[in-house]
Amino acid sequence: MAEYLERHRLAEQVAQRTAELREANQRLERLARHDPLTGLANRRQFDEIKEQEFRRAMRGGLPLAVLMCDVDFFKRYNDTYGHAHGDDCLRQVAHLLAQHFSGTGEVVARLGGEEFAVLLPGTNAEQARQAAERLRESLAQRRLPHTGSPISPWVTMSIGIAQFDVELASFDQLLQRADHALYRAKGAGRDRVGQWPG
Repeated sequence: MAEYLERHRLAEQVAQRTAELREANQRLERLARHDPLTGLANRRQFDEIKEQEFRRAMRGGLPLAVLMCDVDFFKRYNDTYGHAHGDDCLRQVAHLLAQHFSGTGEVVARLGGEEFAVLLPGTNAEQARQAAERLRESLAQRRLPHTGSPISPWVTMSIGIAQFDVELASFDQLLQRADHALYRAKGAGRDRVGQWPG
């Protein structure tokens, strides 16, 4: 009887340790795939998903849009309010992005600093532009103070959009187009949406 109880106790300990290890591995996997500040997908997860979506669009000729989003004058925001407030600003922007883009297959990622990317499967260029404008307007309505900005007393965002094209060799080319559109939006005065081609 004592031997049976001991075996039972050891089996329970093994089951408990196994469950703890499984939980720890899940936490590590989440940390490896999500941005710790915002909880959004990180670049690693975004890179994995973007390749799947690119192949799907290539096979089926399906629409696919990408948005590159950048908080305007974010360095000045940090200089004005400090890094703790800067982190809070990024969390609020991330929350707003997650609210706007929560549809099936839509992915929002923080690529680094104040730069975010949104992957929109099944979305054409006009739908992407409308979504980007709604996002920009929604951020304006939040009225997050930014006294360091030369263009607005509030936090603003510039957005670049690119649309999948069967002539593209890779998703990275699509991302480069969105990035070019973003920098055109910034060059045109910021707080606006740019689109590839211009």
